Amino acid sequence: MPLKFNAIFGELEGQSWIIYFQPGIITTFLFVLTSVNGILWVTEKRLKISDRGTVAGIKFGHIIAASVISDTVVIIVQVGIVIFMMVYLYDLDIKGSWELAVLLMFLVSLSGQSFGYLFATLTNNEMDIIIILMFLNGVLLVGSGVVWPLETVRMSWRVLCLMLPVSIPTASLRSIIFRGWGLDHTEVLQGFAVTICWIVVTLGVNIWLNRRKK
Repeated sequence: MPLKFNAIFGELEGQSWIIYFQPGIITTFLFVLTSVNGILWVTEKRLKISDRGTVAGIKFGHIIAASVISDTVVIIVQVGIVIFMMVYLYDLDIKGSWELAVLLMFLVSLSGQSFGYLFATLTNNEMDIIIILMFLNGVLLVGSGVVWPLETVRMSWRVLCLMLPVSIPTASLRSIIFRGWGLDHTEVLQGFAVTICWIVVTLGVNIWLNRRKK
C-alpha cells in the first residue's frame, strides 16, 4: 500500500531551517525589542521624574495610555522594517492573509511593551531589567518553538513552554505564513486571543502594583 506524506509546515523537500525559523524569529525579536521600553521607565523612576508627574496629578494609567499611543507609530515602523528584511533578504513568503500576519505582529509588539512596563515596575535600576530581558530572550528562543517544534518535546516541558508569551502566537503566525490559515482555524484564533490576554493581564497587574505602592 503506497504511503503519501504531507508536510505540516512548508514542503518536504527544498525547505531550509531558516525558513522554519522565520515566524519565531519575528515574534521573539519584536517582543524583546519593544520590551526594552521598560528601561526608559526605570530611568524615569530613578531620576524621580515619575514622582513629579504624580504630584502634578498624572496617574500611572495616563502614562501607560500615552506611552501605548505614542509608541504605536514606532511599533508600526519596527514591524515594517522586520517584514521588509524578511521578505527581501530571507525570501519570506506569506501564503495567508498579510493583514492577519501584520496585525498579529503588532499585537505581539504591544505584548512585549506591556511586559517591559511590568518588569520596570518590579525593578529599581536599569541593570536589573537588562538582566531580566537578557534571560527572557534566551528562554524565548529555546522554549517557545522558535528553533525546535514543541510537538517533539516532553509533555511536562511542553506545558511550560506553551505558557511563554510568544509560544502560541509563534505557532499562529507560522500557520498564517506557511499554511495560509485564517481566523476560521482555532490555532490562528488562539494566537490572537492569547496575545490580547497577555496585554490586558500585564497592564492590569502593572496598574494594580503601582496603586499599591502609593
